[in-house]
Amino acid sequence: MGNSRSISVYAEVGNAISAMFKRGRITLIQAHEMLNNFKQLQFKTYDINLPMAIEMSCQYKIYAYDAYVLECAKRLNLPLVTLDKLMIEKS
Repeated sequence: MGNSRSISVYAEVGNAISAMFKRGRITLIQAHEMLNNFKQLQFKTYDINLPMAIEMSCQYKIYAYDAYVLECAKRLNLPLVTLDKLMIEKS
């Protein structure tokens, strides 16, 4: 599964898939295909600038968990991979 710092990535993928189930957007077969594709991705983990993430949480009125991802993407000038339209607007 990766190191303990990457566990949130797996949790976020699982959460996104469950949200798509709830909205009737995907089937279980499609979810398994997504997971197989996800396993092929290579990624690094980075520390979070917690004070900056908390400021972003307040400024954008978003959950801290979302602010952590946004803060890292902005600070490291990396693309943000998300299905969340609000997060796309803020990145």
